[in-house]
Amino acid sequence: MSVKFEFKAGKMISENGKVRPDLRKGKIQIVADESEISHFQWVDPDGKLEDDYIIFPGEFKFSKVVQTKSRVYLLEFGDDKFFYWLQEPNPELDKELCEKVNKAIGNEPKHEEKKIDTSALARVLESLAKPQLIPDLDEILTPEILKSLVDDLTKYPELLDLLPEEQKSKDFLRENLISAQLQQALQVLSGAIRSPGGPAIFSSLGLQGFDSGNSSDPLERLLRAIQSKSDIRKGRK
Repeated sequence: MSVKFEFKAGKMISENGKVRPDLRKGKIQIVADESEISHFQWVDPDGKLEDDYIIFPGEFKFSKVVQTKSRVYLLEFGDDKFFYWLQEPNPELDKELCEKVNKAIGNEPKHEEKKIDTSALARVLESLAKPQLIPDLDEILTPEILKSLVDDLTKYPELLDLLPEEQKSKDFLRENLISAQLQQALQVLSGAIRSPGGPAIFSSLGLQGFDSGNSSDPLERLLRAIQSKSDIRKGRK
């Protein structure tokens, strides 16, 4: 992982509806993993990672707790709330740090969203422009796309059946779908499908038609075969 930026901060402990400071010194760091997915982390004085939250842009917020004059800040996403207290020597920089965190976690002013969307669109169009090749699976099944599946599980209840018995929950499914490990696996699968061993992978997945179709890209033939199998299953229901 690569550290984007970090600053000194401690944790707050929640007890009986109240919070009190954990007196240990530590630091908050914003990092990017191997798949360029951002994480919000808190590291203790010995360098041990205690908090690690995968960032979904636009869903996280970092803000000053106005009910106190102390340097207490709140990280919130959904119903989850985590409190920290800043330990940088100059309190006058707290507001600047807060703005920097919000920018890193995607909680930016609305007028900046167009720039972000345009940049993402440019990357997709660049991938699609590759001659005779469609984007790799990790470029198609991005964490954002996979997260949307979890947000509408009523349409895809069979996804839960693919998890181990002790992990059959929406939270575990979300965690698995947006994990860096899955993105790495999709990269490996894309390369394997385009390798000489591609036909064996087709066979192991119970798919037909590796050598059929008009496309010269084995990965496109894989996706078309999956679509055909899905259409057949729906027709049988």
